[in-house]
Amino acid sequence: MTTESVLTGWRRWVPRYQDLGPMPLVWLVYLLFLYLPLIFNSRISSSMIWGTIISTLVFLPLYFKAFSSDGRAALPWVGGILLLGMVTLPFTSGAMVFFIYAASFIAFAGIRPLPALTLIVIIAALETWLVVNWQSAVITTIIAVVVGLGNILAHRYMQRTAELKQSRDEVRRLATLAERERISRDLHDLLGHTLSVIAIKSELSGKLLDRGATDQARVHLRELEKVTRDALSQVRTAIVGFRSSGCGDEIEHVRPALEAVGCQLHVAMEDIALDDKGMNALALALREALMNVVKHAGASRCDVTITNGANEVTMTVADDGKAVNVVEGAGLSGMRERIEAVGGRVAIDRSSSGGLALQVTMPRVQEHQCQR
Repeated sequence: MTTESVLTGWRRWVPRYQDLGPMPLVWLVYLLFLYLPLIFNSRISSSMIWGTIISTLVFLPLYFKAFSSDGRAALPWVGGILLLGMVTLPFTSGAMVFFIYAASFIAFAGIRPLPALTLIVIIAALETWLVVNWQSAVITTIIAVVVGLGNILAHRYMQRTAELKQSRDEVRRLATLAERERISRDLHDLLGHTLSVIAIKSELSGKLLDRGATDQARVHLRELEKVTRDALSQVRTAIVGFRSSGCGDEIEHVRPALEAVGCQLHVAMEDIALDDKGMNALALALREALMNVVKHAGASRCDVTITNGANEVTMTVADDGKAVNVVEGAGLSGMRERIEAVGGRVAIDRSSSGGLALQVTMPRVQEHQCQR
């Protein structure tokens, strides 16, 4: 029989403690104390011999069942070990070891361990004192208390370690989920903007070629090439954490697309006081709002206003296009999540010119000017 086959059989016996390896088998070495009276006692009776053998045969199943049971399910087996010690002690003083085994198991029995340990120690001390002598009672009490308290502390440490591992796994899972959501939002913002510009530029270039305006078409095609190369670079950046280059740059990126659909852009923007995260969130919200005007509004005019209040920065994007019922897709929901993550809020309403107005309000944090 190989060592591996022994360990495999052991794991079937005690699956809950398979991470301890062979240690539960090693702990059976303390059972040798049961046999010490047979070695050192000059007067050995047949009742002592049979009491030792029978108690060993009864103890081993109780020991294994106590290991393989979880929580309160182990309590009957621990009680069985305690009872075995009480019954066997009149035949052999070595049965004191059963009290110590019971004290060691009580920490894992799913009940309040200190009161239970106290009860075991009292029973062991009283019976040992009455049946054997007071010196043995003192020794049994000390060992049972030390072993019991040690296992209680070890069990609490194991519980806290398991809880810490579970917390770390949950943090890791949430971080992974947040990163996936971030990449999804960033790619939507990047590709939504880029693909819309590509579609508009391609359509416009085709119309210009049909009219024979090859020079103008060539200009749009060159811009289309630049947009495509920029998009490739931005997608690579999004994988490690996309950051907008600022509100002003976002406006300049989207302006050609607005002009291509016949929409004039008017901007009134103050220097805004936000931290890096707030500035990045506001700039990406501006990009999403302007691209929605390009794709859905059918507007001839779009006004962007960014102002500093006493405690807040407010951005409004209003158009004079078609006022439709807004259904939040991935773009708007991603914008709302990004803004709310930095303490801001998003509101959508009718504009004074009959279209839609999107308003983003964010708390001022520290002085940091958004690039114009």
